[in-house]
Amino acid sequence: YKLPLQALSIPEAKLLAEKLLPTEIHQRALAVATESEGSPFFVTAMSQYAFIIPDPSRPFTLQRAIDDRVYSLSPMDKELLSAICISGTPVEQELLTKIISNADVAQGLRRLHTQNLIAFVSGPDGAVRAYHDRIRQSVLAPMGQKTEQEWHKRFALALEDLGPAAALQMTDHLRRAGLTEKAGICAEEAAAHAENNLAFSQAAKLYRIALERNPGDRNRQRNLQTQLGHALRTSGHGAEAASAYLQASVDAPPAEEIQLRQLAAEQWITTGHLERGSLELENVLKVAGARPYKNAFTAFLGIIFSRLLLKLGGLEFEKQTAARVRGEDRLVLAAYKAAMQGFSLADPLRSSAYSLRYLRQALRLGLVDDVAIGFAEEAIQLSVVGVRNRTASDAYLRRAFMLRGEIKNPLSEGYLLFATGSTFYWFGEMSEAKARYEEAEQIYLNKCDIQGWEYTMLKSYFGSAYYWLGSWGEMVRQWNVWMQEAKTQRNLFLLTVLRLWPMGALRWLVEDRPDKTWKQISTGLAEAPQSNEQIIAVQTAICNSFTNIYAGNYLDCFYPLEKVIRAFSRSLTGNLSSLFNTMNCIHLAFGALAHALVAHKKDQIWAVARQQARKLTKDGSPKSLAFVPVIEAAISYQKGDDITAAAQLREAITRLKALQYK
Repeated sequence: YKLPLQALSIPEAKLLAEKLLPTEIHQRALAVATESEGSPFFVTAMSQYAFIIPDPSRPFTLQRAIDDRVYSLSPMDKELLSAICISGTPVEQELLTKIISNADVAQGLRRLHTQNLIAFVSGPDGAVRAYHDRIRQSVLAPMGQKTEQEWHKRFALALEDLGPAAALQMTDHLRRAGLTEKAGICAEEAAAHAENNLAFSQAAKLYRIALERNPGDRNRQRNLQTQLGHALRTSGHGAEAASAYLQASVDAPPAEEIQLRQLAAEQWITTGHLERGSLELENVLKVAGARPYKNAFTAFLGIIFSRLLLKLGGLEFEKQTAARVRGEDRLVLAAYKAAMQGFSLADPLRSSAYSLRYLRQALRLGLVDDVAIGFAEEAIQLSVVGVRNRTASDAYLRRAFMLRGEIKNPLSEGYLLFATGSTFYWFGEMSEAKARYEEAEQIYLNKCDIQGWEYTMLKSYFGSAYYWLGSWGEMVRQWNVWMQEAKTQRNLFLLTVLRLWPMGALRWLVEDRPDKTWKQISTGLAEAPQSNEQIIAVQTAICNSFTNIYAGNYLDCFYPLEKVIRAFSRSLTGNLSSLFNTMNCIHLAFGALAHALVAHKKDQIWAVARQQARKLTKDGSPKSLAFVPVIEAAISYQKGDDITAAAQLREAITRLKALQYK
């Protein structure tokens, strides 16, 4: 058993060298410490070398010590060590046996291991590697390019017998051997194998190698670029996928060009790059003969028009298979879906307008999966507006679930469960919402190759449910995982939600770090999508408000929030979508109550809190009604009426417990 050691400081390494060196050559201790760069292994090796070569006139370097040790090896052991070092990664003994013929590889490996030149990665019969990177560098340094390329050819030849599983390694060795064209062909085969094994990130890497090493004619290049886009999209790198699709669209036949540009627009929009995505989507819709919504007003008219048509025409449809639907019609449907998804949190009015177009197109084409998603999306849109739409929302969900048994794509099934959870969410029933989200998550993780926009949306709602339910420890753990994923995938959509929605602020407040919250808000604002800044401004103001409450900055927790929310409420989007209105009322009320603690004109501030309580009562949802007695109790308490406050708090606790809020 070997205990891993950290690097020593130079004084520590010098002290160790003095312990190991004979007294008569203690003057070499500093040279040993410096040359070894603090590595205990090399301090020991250099000390042994100094003992063997006591003559101070001879060169005394780590390179010389390793060279002398390698020089003393037998020719077969030298060849074996060279093969291990040229590989660059742990290499299996079986492969070494193929490369170095007529040799007892196992015996040679044991000798090299005894001299601390190699290490066994997975036991004495498993893979091996150079003991230290300095050893590997020393062995490779004297090799010329031609010798290295010959070694890589030997590796590639040996790997051919191992089939597709070794294609990635073989591609690398062919590339380093200078066999460019063959490396490109092998990379393409390896990429296809990786995709079949759901290793999409690896497939994307291999498609890039194929494009670099053997692009071929324009048709082959376009196919590789398209496959690269698919692999990047499936592995969650939407922005990179969009770029690959656009590159593939250059000089493509007209129908294929439009399809590739639609895919690019979809990936940009659903990862939060709204400006580029919207512009590309508008071009696609125009070519496909559909008119895009330019602003909130045209979207509002579109909503009225679409709902009127659905009411007059009904929701029945004749089922068709995708094969019987024209490609142009499917393209328009996909474009509407991309717009519906991408604008969902950035521009809810346009999202709603496009979702209704999507539903109408799906009903016309008779595609079951898309009709089910359209029904589910309209259920969410209706639930956002308030509890008065509960009956209509539930009716759409029932229609969607009647089609569940005929759905082919598990993404569509997962979306049905997500939509159900989201209607519960907007009606304030967070425990029910969380249960549906957990079901949807299992489908996305276990049945879906692609975890795209649908899974991203699930995360944003999941986090908000944790926030309202008080499951803060669980929320923090999930937030950390999601943030790492979003950064790796460059998903601007998810990054914005994690940084600027209340879940993101609370993530740091539960660890008593308001400074981190403010820094995160600043980063989020700097990098957020610029389309429809109003909703982002509202979310940011809410985060700032309760961070200020937490930090005791009561004078900064009300008026900035009130100003932003009033501006939002006066806008067309704020008046017609009602998105976040319940949450706005709750946070505005608590901002006012906190401000009243230090304000001179308390009655004026309390009036604002009462006004928000009346709005919540009018909304009538369980969540809204649960917070009304909390607000009333706070006002009573600040007025000194403890008895009334206590009664109101008991009522609040009863209502909050019924919702399982903590």
